[in-house]
Amino acid sequence: SASPASKDGGQSCGHPHGNYRAEDDGRLDINVRSGPGTTSEIVSIIPRGSSGIGLIGCRAGWCEIKYQCVSGWAFQNFIVPRPTATR
Repeated sequence: SASPASKDGGQSCGHPHGNYRAEDDGRLDINVRSGPGTTSEIVSIIPRGSSGIGLIGCRAGWCEIKYQCVSGWAFQNFIVPRPTATR
C-alpha cells in the first residue's frame, strides 16, 4: 500500500524541514527507525552532521523526526538544535 501524500504534494522532499541537525561525534551516522526503540526496523540513515531535520516530538529518549522524504524515530541524544548564525 502506498503511503499518503504529504500536505504539500511532495514538493518539499529533499529540502530542509526543520531547525535540527544530526550530531557529528565523528563516529556514527544516525539510524532512522520505524518506531522508538532499537528493535524497530531501520528505515533510513541520516549522515552525521546533516541539517534540516524536523522534530515532531520526543518521548522516552527517542524523537519522531522528518528528514527529506523520510519520517521515523531517532535516538534523542543524536538530534541537536542547528546553531544560529552569529555576527
